[in-house]
This record gives sequence, structure tokens and C-alpha cells, in this order.
Amino acid sequence: MKKVCFFGIYDPNYSRNRVLRVGFETNGYEIIDCQIDSRTSGRISKYWELYQTYKRLDLKHNPCDLVVVAFPGHTVVWLARILFGQKFIFDAFVSLYDSNVMDRKLYFSFDPRAWKDFCLDWWAVSLAPIVLLDTKAQIEYFHKTFSLDQTKAVRVFVGTDDRYFYPAERTNVLSGDKFVVHFHGSFIPLQGIEYIVRSASMLLEDSNIVFRLIGRGQERKKIEALVKDLKVSNTAFIDYVDYDKLRGYLNSAHVCLGIFGITDKASRVIPNKVFEALACGRPIITLDSPAIRELLNDGENVVLCRAGDDQSLKEAILKLKSLDLSKRELIGQNARKLYEEKLTPTKIVEQLLLDIEQALK
Repeated sequence: MKKVCFFGIYDPNYSRNRVLRVGFETNGYEIIDCQIDSRTSGRISKYWELYQTYKRLDLKHNPCDLVVVAFPGHTVVWLARILFGQKFIFDAFVSLYDSNVMDRKLYFSFDPRAWKDFCLDWWAVSLAPIVLLDTKAQIEYFHKTFSLDQTKAVRVFVGTDDRYFYPAERTNVLSGDKFVVHFHGSFIPLQGIEYIVRSASMLLEDSNIVFRLIGRGQERKKIEALVKDLKVSNTAFIDYVDYDKLRGYLNSAHVCLGIFGITDKASRVIPNKVFEALACGRPIITLDSPAIRELLNDGENVVLCRAGDDQSLKEAILKLKSLDLSKRELIGQNARKLYEEKLTPTKIVEQLLLDIEQALK
């Protein structure tokens, strides 16, 4: 049996890592974890501990067929380069600089932490022989911003774990026969949750429509304040739902929402929640972007609206609501068909292995 080593300071259960691990297993690979938990290690000692794990597994004398520096691995690519030479791939997935500075705005671009993030992004993709990113739009961004050689970049869609997300019997967990508009995710700028709330305020007169927002994060208080200011009474908040129970909420919804933010990153990614809705075969509304159009077709397996535009989102919701049930469900069925054809963990890793082979020629 072939072996793949997941290397670094990562969470095996994080969705990106989970999909790749399941995909490698279903493609006949044994998983070897050369991993430590950063929460139990010091800033410097974690690298020593990771090296000791490498020695304990004796990976020098018992090498794996493939080594994946798992997300987030930006800080350990240099160590992978020392230990494995050119025989590893780096799942960059996202840019630290873009996420922290440009998207979440945790600090300004002239802050030393921003400079550190930029350097880590640049250094990691420079050292790695092959770099995985989730869309062609992201690959182009890394090329322009961090001088990534595009010949060593491989697109790997996020996908989702089909052991957790799949179509199930429809049971409405919130509002009986109401038309349920569902969102789940971190409350960060990329999501554009304020536009969801504003569209909800425009739909107050339609008492049959209710919104369900699941999640928490840096913008939660801001969003709750907006709901109060606009007197939005058709929106329910849920703080947290266990991962294995989220499927029930998705399957109970008439429509699932993606992202609507106006940050540059929002236009370059396809978020987890979109893949989860695809896997459950639910109709989806999300922003129209270059990344989304790499995979989805408006009106066929998704309904698109303009980014940062509550009026456009409102119109998309009413468009789906006005459809006959069979036509609305057909969009969801097409979504599920696409997922089965291209986006299961097995399919994603099958394609990844082919693309790695091509990149190495």
C-alpha cells in the first residue's frame, strides 16, 4: 500500500485537511501523521518537537510515497525542505497576508505582523516544489503578489466530506412550513453578512420567509446591532452547531447562502459552505465571481447575485421562492450531480494525483 505523510502543525479534522485525508484513503493510501499540536508547544520548541516526531517515525529510512505540508503550513515549509528536499507538496490554500490584512483587517499593511505574513507567504511558495491552491483565481493572485511560478501551482477545489454532507429527508428544524433561507459560517468581512441582514429587512412584508444565521466571529456584535437598528424580526441566530449535525440544518433549508462580501479575497474563493450545500443537493445563492464561475453555472446548479448588493440578493431569493418546487429542486439536484462527478474527496484526490504527475514532468 502506498503511504502519504501529512506533515506540520495542523488540525487533522479541519475541513480542508479532512477532505484530502479521506481522499487519499479512498484512493488506496495509508495516512502517516507527522504532526504536533501548536496549542501545547512553544513558538520555537514546536519546530524541535516536529523534528523529533519525524525522527520517531523514521521517515528518513522509511520514506512515504508523498509528503503533504498540510494547512496551515506556511511556517514549516522551510523544515519540510530540509527534511524532504524537493519531495513534498505544500497546501498553501490561502494567503496569510491576504486573510489577516486585506480581508479580516486584523492589522494594517504597515504593521510588522503584516510584513511577517507577507514574507511567510512569499518564502513558503518559493521553497515548495508544488503549491496547492483552491482556485485559478487564487493561483493568479499568488503569482502577482508573491511571484509564485504558476507551472508548479495545482488547483485543488475545497470539496467536503461526503460522510457528513449528503441529501437527507427534509425536516424543518426552525419554522414549520416557512421558506427557510440558511447561512452558516464565521462572522468575518468575506461573508458579507450585513447584506444578508439588509436583504432580510427588505423581505419583512413576506411573512413566509425566515432567515437562519449560524455562527460567530469578529463581526457578530456588529451584525446583531444592525438587526436591532433595522428592526429585523425574520432572522434567527444560532451560535454553534456540531459539525455532524450541520447536515440537518442544510437539508431543512429551502435555499442556502454562500458569501457576498466585497473584499478581493471573496472574489477568489469558493467557501466550504458552498461545497457543503452542493453535497446536500440544496439550491444555493452566492456572489457572482471569477472563482465561482470556474465551477458553477448560474441558473443550472447555483443562483448568482452581485457582491455587496442586498437588493440583488433579495431578488435572487424571491426568484428561487417563486419557482415551482420541481424547478427549484432541480437546481439542487444538479448541484449534487456536480458534487458526485467532481467534488467528493475521492474525486478531488484522483485529480490531484494526476495534476501532480503532470506538474512533475
